Amino acid sequence: MSTRDWKGTPSTFRAVTHVLGLVYVVCWPCKRYAPLYMTAEIAERDSRRTTFSCSRCGAEAKQTFDDPAKMPGMVAEVRNGPVRRHPKAIERLTRRR
Repeated sequence: MSTRDWKGTPSTFRAVTHVLGLVYVVCWPCKRYAPLYMTAEIAERDSRRTTFSCSRCGAEAKQTFDDPAKMPGMVAEVRNGPVRRHPKAIERLTRRR
């Protein structure tokens, strides 16, 4: 699939997943990952400007298109209910630059 096949807004999560497939959010310090499921809330967000945080350690989490399950030491994050933002992530995201 190429970008010329996409008629919607470029760089949104909807466009990125249409062209590249499933997006995973990875916390490298924790070695944890979770698939980023397409919801109405995130579909039209600019994937280049959206940040993610680890709910376990508060570190910045990164997007990847490579399946983290195939990477040594990575563990799938099991979610039972809503995810709360870690206090360190709140501090990191709200501090003045």
